[in-house]
Amino acid sequence: MSTLKDIISDQIKIAMKAQDKFRLSVLRMVLSDIKYAEVAVRSEKDGGEDIYLKAVEGYAKKLEKSLNDLPDAQKQADVRREIAVVQEFLPKKASREETLVAVEDVLAHVEERNFGALMKLVGEKLGGKGDSKIISGVLKEKLG
Repeated sequence: MSTLKDIISDQIKIAMKAQDKFRLSVLRMVLSDIKYAEVAVRSEKDGGEDIYLKAVEGYAKKLEKSLNDLPDAQKQADVRREIAVVQEFLPKKASREETLVAVEDVLAHVEERNFGALMKLVGEKLGGKGDSKIISGVLKEKLG
């Protein structure tokens, strides 16, 4: 089974052959973040898939934050295109309905009503598919 890093490396080769400079640039930046994450945790060359996923998620978050800082519509469009490329390598996020089911399950099994602890439990239940904004909104709605 190929790791996320291998998949991105293969996509870089495909982008080179297709002479898709924009996609190539984005994929190189993502691969750079993955390699930086490997060094940061001092992992072996083929470290865990979690490291790769967190690096790609971090890069996507940086792009989304920078979107609000750009006044120029053309630059915002480029960043949106970049986000679209990066999201190809991220797992699909849980829907509001899936999040609601997870929140209700956690609330049914846990007596504690500490918001931070509940956020963590729901996030763990959803795995890498949980969107913290949706989880937060559903929890606030359920807790009143």
